[in-house]
Amino acid sequence: MRTRTRAKKIDHYIQEILSDLLVHDSMRSGDLVATVETWLSSGCNSTAAAALFTERQTLHKRPNKIIDLLSGDPRGTSRLAAHHLTTRLALASLDTRN
Repeated sequence: MRTRTRAKKIDHYIQEILSDLLVHDSMRSGDLVATVETWLSSGCNSTAAAALFTERQTLHKRPNKIIDLLSGDPRGTSRLAAHHLTTRLALASLDTRN
């Protein structure tokens, strides 16, 4: 029972932080959640392009869309850590469901 309650709280937290991003991904069969996680893990650097197997130019466009969906740029704010944690939780949650 505790595990289900914990999982519900985690899912609620993920939805609270990333809802617009998750909706965008589901409507467009996108992978912006993984992009955000990789981008944040790279220190918000364009070196993430190699990890995402994409061109640097493409990666420069994605953060603009991501920033719109996250209601602002998380870099340099207290939200940065929350977004990073939440993207990791979301990806782990998706992995356990597949």
